[in-house]
Amino acid sequence: MRKIFTLLTMCMLAATAWATVVTFDATVDTGTGSSTASPFTIEKDGVKIDVAQGMANGSHYRFYKNQLVTISSTAGEITGVEFTCTASGDAQYGPGCFTANVGTYTYEGYVGTWSGASTSIVFTPATNQVRATKVVVTVGDAGLAAPEIKPAGGTYYAPVEVTITCATGAAKIYYTTDGSTPTTSSTQYTAPFQVTSNTTVKAISAKDGDVSDVVSATYEFGTAVPVSSIAEYKGIADGTVVSFTIPVWVLAQSVDGRYLYVTDNNDYALFYGGCGINYKNGDKIPAGFVGTKTTYNGEPELSYLSNFQAASGNTPIPPTVKGCDAVKKENFARYFRIENVTISTSDNKNYTLIDANGNECAVYFGTMGVSVPKNISAPFTAIEGVVGSYGKNDVVYQFLPTSIEGGSDEGKLGLGGLADVADNTTVTLEYDATVLWQSGKYMYLKDKTGYGLAYGDQNFAYQMGDVIPLGYGGKKTTYQKEPELATPFTGFQAASSTVSVSPEEIPVTAVTHDNWAHYVVIKNVKVDTDNGKLIDASGNSCVFYNNTFHAELPTNLNINHDVYGIVASFNGYQILPISFDNPPKPILPDTVLVASIPEVYNLSEKDFGLFTTPLKTIYQSGPNLYVMDNSNHYSLVYGAIDATFVNGDIINDAMVQKSVYQGNNQMKPVNETFVKSGHGDKVKAYVIACEDVATDLIYQYIHIEDALIYKDENHTMVDDGTGALILFNKFNIEGIPEDNERHDVWAFVSVYNGEIELFPVSVDKDPDEDDPVIIYEDVNRDGEVNIADINAVISGILSGSSIFDCDVNRDGEVNIADINAVISYILGV
Repeated sequence: MRKIFTLLTMCMLAATAWATVVTFDATVDTGTGSSTASPFTIEKDGVKIDVAQGMANGSHYRFYKNQLVTISSTAGEITGVEFTCTASGDAQYGPGCFTANVGTYTYEGYVGTWSGASTSIVFTPATNQVRATKVVVTVGDAGLAAPEIKPAGGTYYAPVEVTITCATGAAKIYYTTDGSTPTTSSTQYTAPFQVTSNTTVKAISAKDGDVSDVVSATYEFGTAVPVSSIAEYKGIADGTVVSFTIPVWVLAQSVDGRYLYVTDNNDYALFYGGCGINYKNGDKIPAGFVGTKTTYNGEPELSYLSNFQAASGNTPIPPTVKGCDAVKKENFARYFRIENVTISTSDNKNYTLIDANGNECAVYFGTMGVSVPKNISAPFTAIEGVVGSYGKNDVVYQFLPTSIEGGSDEGKLGLGGLADVADNTTVTLEYDATVLWQSGKYMYLKDKTGYGLAYGDQNFAYQMGDVIPLGYGGKKTTYQKEPELATPFTGFQAASSTVSVSPEEIPVTAVTHDNWAHYVVIKNVKVDTDNGKLIDASGNSCVFYNNTFHAELPTNLNINHDVYGIVASFNGYQILPISFDNPPKPILPDTVLVASIPEVYNLSEKDFGLFTTPLKTIYQSGPNLYVMDNSNHYSLVYGAIDATFVNGDIINDAMVQKSVYQGNNQMKPVNETFVKSGHGDKVKAYVIACEDVATDLIYQYIHIEDALIYKDENHTMVDDGTGALILFNKFNIEGIPEDNERHDVWAFVSVYNGEIELFPVSVDKDPDEDDPVIIYEDVNRDGEVNIADINAVISGILSGSSIFDCDVNRDGEVNIADINAVISYILGV
């Protein structure tokens, strides 16, 4: 009998530890997906992947930027997801472009890994498109996970903000900072905290009587030597830890993040080893970052990087046009453009660049994300990149390409190949394209194969230099003998980056087919507005047409001018002027002036609303930004925004579009218009009772006082005695209790499927104050601690219950100790 009992017990234990692995192979499991950009779904063994917009083309899955990827299970809780991607790290298509709404998501190399316990996870390609060849989903019982402490322990040179998370839902975390082993009586983790001196943090997780293993991280603090320029840093002895007291600007960063080339506008440098942040050309890295001065391959290198912050602004930095002879020691780390080059190799391993003057230099592909072209025999218009070095003893300086123009890659379709495609064919372009100019329905583009025009409503507002990720397309047509991309468009996404765009200088005689769709400047010409012509000193002329982009004509037509514009076709070829005499500033799309959020909601979803009054920001989390206008109307701005805002920041001249989600109006941002213009008073939450929270208060910032937080059968709830509302942790904040005790809650009102939900931003601590606002000795919550609070506790003791929270010392009982606690507070003891 004992053997039977033991066997049954073992079976029961085994049943609680089951796990099923479901593998989605992109070459086999395509579901409703295809090679055309569209929503699609794949289902297998109780697991479903819903893709808001992307492709399943038989070779890989494409998950478009900002288009949600939802993985759900009806077979049990998902405890793990693994993406195998076509690119590495934070690079475009790599796993580092994903964020997850729950659990823990990490990535290394080509693989992204999620862990946690949930029946539904939403992954967002937040920084770029992601491409995966395989998705592996594990469904089963994960057990109680140990906490994860971030950042990892090590030596730091500035205060460290420590975050502790646990992949097991509803588990509580307890920690110590004195090196002792934590127990469930230790401090409960509720929010990130700072470490400013040598400290060992230890933590455990606990749930339903189970306690995890102890995890720890030791933080030590060192002293860095301040430097105020790259030149000063270069003069420091190797092995010295330095801290930059000035910002630097990014020239280029490798796809794996390890190579970061920067300038301080006087000198140039390489930072090596990875800093944890993905930067792009022109990004301003704030001062305060730290690294160790080393020398490698004959050049100074900042290694062991830390304290890097997100870019505080962006001003694209164009490369300097040079020849191959400039690739040498004195130009190490500089950003160059070498034009009219060919590539040669004798062994298909080592490659050489040759410029138009016959100068040569070594070139190394791959480091900065540019592979060896398939057809190196074709001449290339230009190759841009940075000067690097290799070889510890015999140092060789080489060119590291960041982009290539011209040449050809067989089998791929770019703008240069549209002329060979039959009209009315739906096409997908397979190269990133740079926007030369967009106004109204006209958008002129270039990619590495050539130039083109997309004509029609793209539903995206782009600026000059914006890079549109590959995968966009439309119907190919021919107009005035030139190929166009026409509606219906597919696959257009928000810009993945912004690059510098410079005009090509041409004479009036070059306004021909050869320069169609090019962005050009024609210098020193007479502007004949009566006949619509530009005339040079020799009497040569070309037609210009100003009703497309409506450039402001010069006031003095008796002198010569420089004309910036696009070469277009119409009964021949002509210039469409963008500006006269000065390079153009990017223009925004046609807009409707609005003074309030309700005015935006009255627009169509295609209109752009430009605020004539400032917006004030309240809270930001990922793509969610809550704002208030001058008339105290609230709204959610949902979409990718580069800038970071805090409560009270002011945004002037914000441009938005109306969007609708779940039948509720919200606003979609035009990214480049969301810039901090100042800082005002913080927006305070509106104190309200649960019973007064209605659907017309959607997006309002509210404060529910002294309410019970508890877990019912399906939801976490908040109840202040007047009613109960769902508390949904949309922003994944730490420390949401479910302890049937009273708390203050700061949250935003949301409506989902017609039901009110609260999205909390803080519990018990005003997020816009330095100290907690709850004074438990103020039992009757009248703002003062006096004899009335003692009487309230006595009433609670005598009655056995009270509408007030009389457990002042939070020991689980209401007794004389709580009276003494109030008296001690009054006496200042």
